Amino acid sequence: MYIIFDYDGTLHDTMIIYEPAFRAAEKHLLEIGKPLKKEFTAKDISDNLGRTFKEMWDKTAPDLDSETKYTLSKIIELKMNEMILQGQAKLYDGIKEVLEELSKKHTLIFLSNCRTSYKDMHRELFHLDDYFKAYYWAQKYPDTPKYEIFSQYIKKDFGEQSYIMVGDRFHDIEVATKNAIHSIGCLYGFAREHELDNATYFANKPKDILKIIESIENK
Repeated sequence: MYIIFDYDGTLHDTMIIYEPAFRAAEKHLLEIGKPLKKEFTAKDISDNLGRTFKEMWDKTAPDLDSETKYTLSKIIELKMNEMILQGQAKLYDGIKEVLEELSKKHTLIFLSNCRTSYKDMHRELFHLDDYFKAYYWAQKYPDTPKYEIFSQYIKKDFGEQSYIMVGDRFHDIEVATKNAIHSIGCLYGFAREHELDNATYFANKPKDILKIIESIENK
C-alpha cells in the first residue's frame, strides 16, 4: 500500500511553534500601523494550518498589500525555523511508532503545503528519511493544490497503486475525493467541525492510523 501523509496536524503538533510565529507577525503589523481587523484566538490561528502562506493571508488579511504579506510570511517562516532549531518542534505522541511500523511494509509519501526550508529542517530533526520514500511540498509546486500534486506528480512517479491519503484538513480529504482513493481523517488535528466528513475512515488518535491500515489489509 502507498500511504500519503500530510504533515502539520497529522504528524506534527504544529501550534507549539506556529502560534508564537503568528503572534510575531501580528506584532509587526501593530508596529507598522496596520493591525489585524479582529483579535485572533488560538482556534482562529490554528485554522490557518494546512494552508499555503498565500491562502492564509488571503483569508486572514485580504486587504494587505502583497509586499506586507510577503514580509509577514517571512517573519513566520523564520520564527518557526528558529524554534525548530531550538528543539521546540514536537511530533504527536505515538507518531514515530506508527511511521516505523508502517514503513516496514508500505511505501510512505510526504505531502504538505509547507515551504522547502521547513520541510528540510523537520526531515533532519525527526529523521524522516527513515520512514518516507518521497517528498512533495507546496513551494516545489507553486499554485498547485494537493489533489493536483497527487494526480500530476505522485501518480506519475509511482504509477497505479493502492493509495490512501492521511490528513487533518479539507485539502487532504480533497486529494482522496477528487482522485477516487480512500482517506483517513485525523480528528486530533486542526479540522473544523464537519470538515472531514467525507473521509473514508477516522482516527481519533495517531495510533488509530495503524489499526485502520491493518484492518484494510485484512479485508
